[in-house]
Amino acid sequence: MSRRIREDFRGSFFVSAGWLFADMLLVLAMLFLASSTISSPRASVTRTPTVKVGTSVTPKPTVKPPVDLLHKQLIVIHNVNYAALVIDNPSKNDIADLATQIKNQVIQQHLQNSRAGLAIAYGVAADNSNDQIDKASSISAEVYNALDVLRGQGFLFFRDTLPYEPLFTLNHTSDCNDLSCVKIVVFLFTQ
Repeated sequence: MSRRIREDFRGSFFVSAGWLFADMLLVLAMLFLASSTISSPRASVTRTPTVKVGTSVTPKPTVKPPVDLLHKQLIVIHNVNYAALVIDNPSKNDIADLATQIKNQVIQQHLQNSRAGLAIAYGVAADNSNDQIDKASSISAEVYNALDVLRGQGFLFFRDTLPYEPLFTLNHTSDCNDLSCVKIVVFLFTQ
C-alpha cells in the first residue's frame, strides 16, 4: 500500500511541477508585454535660439528627391530592326543603330538638356504567345545595351541611368503594336 501512495505522490509532484512551470512562463510573458507597451512620458525640451550680434542666420534648403516621379516622359521608337535584335548575339552595329534611333527621338522631344534618372524599356508584343513575349523581352534587353552605348558616347540624357529588368507590354496603341516598336518610360532628375 505504501508503494502505491509513493507512486501517486511522485506522479502528482511531476504534474504540479509542470503546472508551476507553465504558470511561471505565463507570468514572465505578461511581464514582458507589460514592460514593452508602457512607456514613461518624456519631458519636453524647449530650446530658445540664441543669435549673436553681427552674425547672420543661413536657412537650410529643403532637400528634394533626386528623381521626379511625377514627371515622366514616354519615348517611343518606331521601325526597330527587331529581327537583328532578337538573335542570341546581335551585332554592335545593330545596337548602335538602335542607340541612334533612341538619341534622335530624345532630341526630337527636346529632352537632350535634361537627365534621366530612371529608364524602363518595354518591348511591345503583338499577342500573349510565349514567342512574342520572349522576343519583346529580348528587344527590351537590347535597349539597355543601346543606352550603354549612348553613355559611352557621352550623351548627357542617359548618363546616370542604370539598366532595369527586360520587360514587355501588351498595352499597345494603334501606332505601336508589334515588335518593331519600343517604349521607354523615363523619369527625369529634378532640376
